[in-house]
Amino acid sequence: MDNQNIESPVASPTSSVSSISSTASPTSVFLSKEKEYVKNYNKNYYLKNKDAILGHLLQRVNCELCGKEVSFQRLTYHKNTSLCLRKRKNKKPTTTTTTTATTNI
Repeated sequence: MDNQNIESPVASPTSSVSSISSTASPTSVFLSKEKEYVKNYNKNYYLKNKDAILGHLLQRVNCELCGKEVSFQRLTYHKNTSLCLRKRKNKKPTTTTTTTATTNI
């Protein structure tokens, strides 16, 4: 009997790796299509509503803590600046008076 023609029952490591990497699972194909769909949807939505989105972000508002006028998109950043922190400390708290009604029985 010739031993050269008999194949080993164990597959070589390189053949199994190439077969695994060449096939994509259905889940990964679905996720990549979904990612692409969401990316295109968001891009189209932004292009369609760009004026409204930027109009809202660039709108000037007053900081409720110090009273300075800043753009809406920078309001969160402004609240952490030293300017706003100083003005908050110097600003006197407004007191509201409440009257309670008393009934004489």
